[in-house]
Amino acid sequence: MADQEGSAHAASAARTIAALAVVGVAVGLAVLPALFVLGLIAGALKAGMATVAAVAGGVKLAVTAWGLAGRWMQRTAPWTAAASIE
Repeated sequence: MADQEGSAHAASAARTIAALAVVGVAVGLAVLPALFVLGLIAGALKAGMATVAAVAGGVKLAVTAWGLAGRWMQRTAPWTAAASIE
C-alpha cells in the first residue's frame, strides 16, 4: 500500500512540474511581442526567440489541423437535413 502512495505522489509531482512548464512557456510566448516592441530583446537573442515563437505557432497549427482531420475522418455519414416534423 505504501508503494502505491509513493507512486501517486511521484505522479502528482510530475503533473505539477509539467503544468508549471506549460504555464511558463505560455506566459513567455505571450510576453514575447511586448519585449520586442519595448526593445528589451535585441540581436541574436531576438532571432532565437522569434524562431521559438514561430515553431510553437507551427506546432499549434499542426495539432489543430490534426484534431480537425481526426474528427472529420470519424464522421460515419454525411450530414443531412433533419426530417420535417409537420
